[in-house]
Amino acid sequence: MSPPRPLGWARAAAACPAETARLARAVAWVAVGAAVLALGGCAIGGERSAHLIDRSQVPAGLLTPAPQTTSLHGSAARGNVTLYFDSSGELVAVDRSTAVPVTLERVLRLLARGPSPSEQAAGVESPLSTAHPIALRSMVGDTATVDVASTFAAIGGRDQIVAVAQLVYTVTAFPGVDAVTVLVGGQRTAVPTASGSLSEGPLRREQYAALAPR
Repeated sequence: MSPPRPLGWARAAAACPAETARLARAVAWVAVGAAVLALGGCAIGGERSAHLIDRSQVPAGLLTPAPQTTSLHGSAARGNVTLYFDSSGELVAVDRSTAVPVTLERVLRLLARGPSPSEQAAGVESPLSTAHPIALRSMVGDTATVDVASTFAAIGGRDQIVAVAQLVYTVTAFPGVDAVTVLVGGQRTAVPTASGSLSEGPLRREQYAALAPR
C-alpha cells in the first residue's frame, strides 16, 4: 500500500521548502497582530502605544514616597504608670498615661503635678506636690535617690508622712526599684515613717503599709 498523499498547502510545502518558510512567517505575523490589537483594546484612555509623560502630569502623591509611621492610628505611642495620692489620710492609686519610653523622671514630673481637677473634686489630694520640683538624682541597684524641694520641711504633721509614702509607693511601682532614699533640698534627711519614727532610708513600702491603698 502506498503512503497517503499530502493535502492542501502541505503538498506545496513538501514540494518547496521556501514556500513553507514564507507561510510560517505569515502565520506568526498574524498571531502577533492579533495580540497587539487585544492589548490595545485594554489600554487606559484608548492609547494605542506606550509613551513617556511629563512629571507635571503625574497625579499628586504618586512620585512621593509614603511617609513612615511610628505608631498605630497616627497617634504617638503611650505608656501607663501608677501614681499615689492622698484620700482621707490613706494612699489612693491613680493611673496616668505618658509618652514612651516611660522613665522614672517622667513619673516624678507627673507626681509633682498632683491630682487632676476632677480627682480633686472627688477629695483626692497630694501633700507632696507642694515640694516640687521632684527630681531623680541617682539609681544604684534597686534604690532610687530622689530630691524634693526644701519646701518639704514646711509640710506639717501627718501630711508629711503621707507625702513620703506617696513618693515611696510611686517610685517603687517603677520596675526594678524597691527602695527610695530621700534628699531634701539636695541634703540627705531623716524623714518620718508611718510609725512616726525618723529614717534616712533607704525607705521601703513596708514602712508605710498602714497607709497602703485598700
